Amino acid sequence: MGDTVKGLPLFSSNESEPLFILYQQMKSTAREYISAFLRFPFEAVRGFSLYGLKGKYLAAVLCIFKSVPFGITLPPFGRISLYNEFLSIYDNIIEKELRCDEIEVSLKKSTRPVIVDLGINLGMTVRWWFSLNQNAAVYGIDMIPESLDFTTERLKTIPGTFNWTGIPSAISDHKQSFEIQYDDPLDGSNSVFSNEGKIKRTVQADTLDNLIAPYTLTDVYLLKIDIEGYGALALRGADALLSMCRYIILETHTPEEISEANRILTEKDWEIFLVKGRSAFYRNPALLTK
Repeated sequence: MGDTVKGLPLFSSNESEPLFILYQQMKSTAREYISAFLRFPFEAVRGFSLYGLKGKYLAAVLCIFKSVPFGITLPPFGRISLYNEFLSIYDNIIEKELRCDEIEVSLKKSTRPVIVDLGINLGMTVRWWFSLNQNAAVYGIDMIPESLDFTTERLKTIPGTFNWTGIPSAISDHKQSFEIQYDDPLDGSNSVFSNEGKIKRTVQADTLDNLIAPYTLTDVYLLKIDIEGYGALALRGADALLSMCRYIILETHTPEEISEANRILTEKDWEIFLVKGRSAFYRNPALLTK
């Protein structure tokens, strides 16, 4: 019968469908807020243990405010002022969705590790790589130039000098161009198949191998891929990169993406050794045994 008030349905059978949908959305939103509010004490303690009072503020932004009253400088990430920066720190770093002990321990010990970060958005993982090893060389690839510029500016708010290269391009298994639409260039859900939004742009796409070829890389420690469901497409044009890469972190978005990625990497003797939420972690035994 659905929701009732004193035994009577809140919506009669001829009630408008949009009104019912709005009611259900309001219920869902209320439940989410209540759940987040109840989670705040735990997240505040955890945030404080990691980042002190600023960690408690991070928890409040995510659990109570659901917005950012004011930006802060939070080592090792530098300046953070966007809600999605706070959310990324929580999901990817605190919750460790994109983290792996095996990879991070080895990364810290490497002399000058090379990292290719595909789909950088707000540059949160770029900042994290440098926090693990300030001598790293990071090549960030994103089809939205504003993401690269944003990351460059954020790195300036962190003490130190960083070997950072931004590469503006979309990724495909061959050279082509796409017409995309979006509203916010810093929205992490933008993809080459975005077809809604006020901003229209033509983006050039190329293979991973072609994009990194000018930098004459010979040893890549890590390839991170987060491109809204098209990670397997990127791997199709990355034979040279895969032959010199030690680890891959792939954030998956569809069953088809993970299935195709597994097929491509298995055929090249890579092995998947960890799955955490939507993230799959691969290693190249041929290079790790050297």
